[in-house]
Amino acid sequence: MDVVLAKLSCRTLPCVIAGDLNIDLCKCFVNNDVAAYVDNLVSNNFMPVILMPTRITARSETLINHMYYLESTKSKYAVDIKSGNFLEDISDHLPNYILLINSKQQKHIIRPMIRIFSERNQQAFNTKPSKADLSPAYDADVNCSYSNFIKILNDAFEECFPLTRLSRKRMQHKPWITSVAC
Repeated sequence: MDVVLAKLSCRTLPCVIAGDLNIDLCKCFVNNDVAAYVDNLVSNNFMPVILMPTRITARSETLINHMYYLESTKSKYAVDIKSGNFLEDISDHLPNYILLINSKQQKHIIRPMIRIFSERNQQAFNTKPSKADLSPAYDADVNCSYSNFIKILNDAFEECFPLTRLSRKRMQHKPWITSVAC
């Protein structure tokens, strides 16, 4: 088995080994054969991804369903691994799963929406209400007048200071880090 695992670990592709091998990994510290089996896999960079018992009865629990993952050292993809057991009583074996998630896609940062309060935008906002039609703000009902006036101001604000996506350059700007002058 060591020869096959060594050949697989030299390849550029990641590898998953899975199966119901009936070797109880819970006995790794008690049984020398189980310890040698695990040492063989781990020394060839195959990491176990299922660590909880996979066969549960009223009297015992064993870890006999195995899954191992080899992330190739030459691989250009970074992978996050999610694995575990489904708690189903279809049989005395629990179904197992492994998810390989491309971690580059997860780390994509969404740039927030901001408003730009430039001098030009502020001047435009200062002149906008004087040019607006304020007749809806003159109503016999004070509450309606106030609501209409606030709507005119909000519309002017939204037009002069629209939401825009933060630039990539500004996203990387960290004002709390000072530049070092040599």
